[in-house]
Parts: sequence; C-alpha cells; structure tokens
Amino acid sequence: MTDFRLACTAFKNMLPAAARDPLWAFISILHCHRPVPRPCLKDQSMTDADDAPEWPDPADEAHAVEQARRIRDQAAKGGLRFDAYLPPSLALWLLDRIEQRQFLDPSEAVFVILGEHEELESHADLRRELLKRSIQAAADDPRPGISGEELKAELREKRKAPLPEPATWEKRSRR
Repeated sequence: MTDFRLACTAFKNMLPAAARDPLWAFISILHCHRPVPRPCLKDQSMTDADDAPEWPDPADEAHAVEQARRIRDQAAKGGLRFDAYLPPSLALWLLDRIEQRQFLDPSEAVFVILGEHEELESHADLRRELLKRSIQAAADDPRPGISGEELKAELREKRKAPLPEPATWEKRSRR
C-alpha cells in the first residue's frame, strides 16, 4: 500500500473518532504539522466549506504571539502557569494514568509530556516514524469507517447540543 493510500485509509478510519471527539481530531491534525492530503477529501459532501471561520482566528493567533513575547522574561525567571482543556477521551486517558500512579496530577503530566515532546523536537526521524505508526494503526483499525456526509451530520448534531460542564482538577492544599 502506498503512503498516500495508507494515509487516505487511515483518515477514513479516523472519521468515527473525529465524530465522537472533534477537538481530538483537530488537535491530532495540527499535531502532525502536515496538511490533510486534499485527494482524501474528494467526496462531494466534503467540498463545501460550510462557511466555517478561519482557524485559528488571525486575531487570536496575533494575541497569542504578542502575549508570548510579553511574558517571556518573567517565564524565564519563574516558569509558566496556564489552564488547559482536555477533550473527554484525553481527559479519561490522563485520569487513568493518575489512578495507575504514573502521574500525581495533571500538572505533572503536562510537565513530563511537554518535556518528552521537547526532546523529540530535534529528532525528525523519530517523529516521522511515530506518525507512520499512528497512520498505520488508524489504517488497520477494524472498526467500519463513516462517510464524510455522516461525519458532517454527526458534527452538526453535536454543535446543537449544549456542552456538559468540564470537570475541574483541584490541587490538594499543602498549607
């Protein structure tokens, strides 16, 4: 199977997961730093843009860059504290790891995982291998794929429903 066909097969197999957890899908696509091959989307139901706004919003992106520059000196001295939202599947994955005592809390997980990501940054060969294995795993997924039209219908339904309130992790007070 060629790399292109493998990528298309993996993409089609990922559609059900994307319907269940759209934020995971966006993050996964952004994480690989590569655009989705356009021929994979050659489905009449996927050709219209549905008037979707540009993502990320250019104003949000400009604000993020400006803020990063503004707080750089303080972060170099004292570190960085921030809030993070995890979609349900990733939240459950993290809570499982905490229950298994791999991490003490979400903050430790972010610290360790971002450190590992930083170490991988200079190893393009390992990142490519990881991406290839992820694509292969998605292509080998035995679950049936869904069409682009079915995915769009499921995403429309999800947009209509109100989002449940996310759980909030509270650190144990040590005082």
